[in-house]
Amino acid sequence: MTSEPGAGGLAFLPYLSPAGERAPFSDPLARGALLGMSFEHGRGHVARAVLEGLTMVIRDCLAATGAAPTELRVCGGGANSAVWLQLIADVTGLPVRRSTDTEVGARGAALVGMAATGGAPSVAEAATQHVRLRQAVEPGPGRRALYDDLFAAFLTLRGGTAENWPLLAELRDRT
Repeated sequence: MTSEPGAGGLAFLPYLSPAGERAPFSDPLARGALLGMSFEHGRGHVARAVLEGLTMVIRDCLAATGAAPTELRVCGGGANSAVWLQLIADVTGLPVRRSTDTEVGARGAALVGMAATGGAPSVAEAATQHVRLRQAVEPGPGRRALYDDLFAAFLTLRGGTAENWPLLAELRDRT
């Protein structure tokens, strides 16, 4: 990635669904925003800001659960990005792993079916036998403090922007 962490002061709030946001908070008026942009920002800054914004939401969702996971497992197209996996590890402070399989949804359905039909004692045991994981992407040393600060800034920017979501909804309704 061509931009340093923090994207040169550019921040992205990734609330792009026309239905608003459902997790980790519920607000049907929530909308995305690219904040802090100036002529000094280029494509690399925008790309970094988008990935950081998406990753901040992962951290926000984890915090909202109250759970204390020891690792994260990811799948889908984004899981093929080494840059994003490292960013997720750095922002959450957790090792990130992905399966060697490509169709993990189908694999999960098969494992549930195995457990339901007696082919395996439980879904957990079926997963232990049939799911293979790649080596974990570990959080980078010294990056957690930086991303703690950026996460706090993300939450502050979201709070300030959320005040304007009703106005944006009014503007949408006028068109």
